[in-house]
Amino acid sequence: MCELDPPTKDFSSLVRIKQLFPGQPAEQSGRIQEGDVLLAINGQSLKELSYPKVLKLFKTSPPEVRLTLCRPTAGILPSMDHFTDLSHL
Repeated sequence: MCELDPPTKDFSSLVRIKQLFPGQPAEQSGRIQEGDVLLAINGQSLKELSYPKVLKLFKTSPPEVRLTLCRPTAGILPSMDHFTDLSHL
């Protein structure tokens, strides 16, 4: 599993991969990167879903899941550090 970043006021509908855990399938696949945007889980769009519903969808999914991800070009979205480092506020 990986850690998801909950949506923020400025990016209310985006769920991004915040952290990959070593040794876990998401990290081992080599296909997922921190900062990727999660668009769908097993074909179910995450558009308009609240963060708790996205988490529930993950938790109730079978052990093997199909994720649809988007990797934004650098600079399009704030860096992941932007959300964890609050010194800019």
